Amino acid sequence: RQGGPTRPLVSYVTVVRNARATLERTLASVRAQQWDAVEHIVVDGFSDDGTLDIIEAHAAQIDYYVSEPDAGLYDALNKALALVRGDLVCVLNADDWLTPDAAALAAHALIRCAPATGISVPVMILTSAWLHDQRRRKLWLPGPLNAGSWLRCPKICHNGVYATPAAMALTGPYDTRFRIVADTHWLCAAFDAGVRIVHCAAPTVHYVTGGLSSDFRRHVKECARLVELRFPAL
Repeated sequence: RQGGPTRPLVSYVTVVRNARATLERTLASVRAQQWDAVEHIVVDGFSDDGTLDIIEAHAAQIDYYVSEPDAGLYDALNKALALVRGDLVCVLNADDWLTPDAAALAAHALIRCAPATGISVPVMILTSAWLHDQRRRKLWLPGPLNAGSWLRCPKICHNGVYATPAAMALTGPYDTRFRIVADTHWLCAAFDAGVRIVHCAAPTVHYVTGGLSSDFRRHVKECARLVELRFPAL
């Protein structure tokens, strides 16, 4: 698949380990996209619950997949992001799923803000998400991303963020010293680097709460470490 200024290629990256119960829904949501320039990269952390069987059963719809040990979520994401070819890149969790128009919404947002140059412009598009929490669903609008975001975690769904390769080159890889807030560090680094931030109110992903990020005590501890690294004089 190839993209371009008027037809951006949208890359979805899914890092997974032992998500047999939900991965098929995630894969189906990528296949159902109403935008015809989409690729999907899946990096499996050596699952032992049958997840790899699901991946292999759907290999025809996946552009690249690998199953091997890794040093954690963000290490696996860094490996996956090195494989993408897209003009826009989005991280899609193995227990979340896309709206059918997700790729089209992101692609058109990029075309509007960078009609001639596209991929060469450092842009992050922040979209909304449907937040699923204990059988309730509510709309999660992307909050502001500014200098104060280092001191308070920005209210942005990481899985609703679409970044150009130029933006990712400025932010650098995910900092694997963090287990939970490396995505926050990544977003704040984008702001510091001068990446253009574009807000999109339309929802593009169904996000299910839980997982490692729900560990409140560890989350607070890592946020404090984030501030310490960014503002050592405090």
